[in-house]
Amino acid sequence: MLRTVQATASLFSSKRLSTIVVARLFTNGGLVSTDWLKGNLEDPSLRVVHAGDYHIFNAMRIPGSRHLGLASNLKDTELPNTLVRGSVFEGAVANAGISNDNKVVVYNTTTSMTATRAWWVFKRYGLKAAVLDGGLKKWMEDGNTVENTESPKAQPGSFKKTDNDEVYFTYEMLEDAVKDNSVHVVDARTPDEYNGVRVMNARGGHVPGALNISHGTFLDPCTDMLLSDNQLMAVARSAGLPDPKDAKKVVTYCQSGVRATMAAFALEKIGYNVAVYDRSMLEWQNNEHAPLQ
Repeated sequence: MLRTVQATASLFSSKRLSTIVVARLFTNGGLVSTDWLKGNLEDPSLRVVHAGDYHIFNAMRIPGSRHLGLASNLKDTELPNTLVRGSVFEGAVANAGISNDNKVVVYNTTTSMTATRAWWVFKRYGLKAAVLDGGLKKWMEDGNTVENTESPKAQPGSFKKTDNDEVYFTYEMLEDAVKDNSVHVVDARTPDEYNGVRVMNARGGHVPGALNISHGTFLDPCTDMLLSDNQLMAVARSAGLPDPKDAKKVVTYCQSGVRATMAAFALEKIGYNVAVYDRSMLEWQNNEHAPLQ
């Protein structure tokens, strides 16, 4: 009897722990490994989404993947890479067979800003998402299989967006926050862009007071995988951000809002409260009234 009770308790504890682990992976900047994905690929509530080029998706993809490309489905047309309208997103997600109660793992060829941009768009519209560390490259290096036949049409899902305003910043919001010094601002562009050496818009420079952490700094240059939490924290602190428990909200930006999501993903993963200024320097530097440093 004692063994039966202990076994039952152990089973319950394992299931509860598994639930907690899955929940943790899909909050606070969840990052999943290829081993985790391989072990959960048959989970009926999981949707694996390729956010990159459709031709790559068709040629080689993780089994069961659906395609929601950044270039074709997850941006609007007013400015390059502008956040897709909610109604368009709802339709694209539902057509990919995704519903509100699904968990989503997004990937591209590597741990790329394309994958983190997709992660952020899902997050903005209230869908649980995680990023596959190392992407398709790591999946194949680990000896996992890929599909290369025509992808079958997905059974439509049922998805209704919920705007998550905590992760989204506009020009007016950032302008007020800079005046009030109520946020930490992180510029995810290159040092040359930050310093105004390379000018891509009407004016150069950066938002006053912004810290420069180029998006590539968060990745291991040898593996294209995200740095460890300790390494990410070292990057953040050396750039001038305080400890997360003492920090104000962090707002990231870049040229068009894509690289900014890599910074947002990495900083959120280690405990910062982060939002992305979606239109970034395409809007700010082309507004003659916006302050620059």
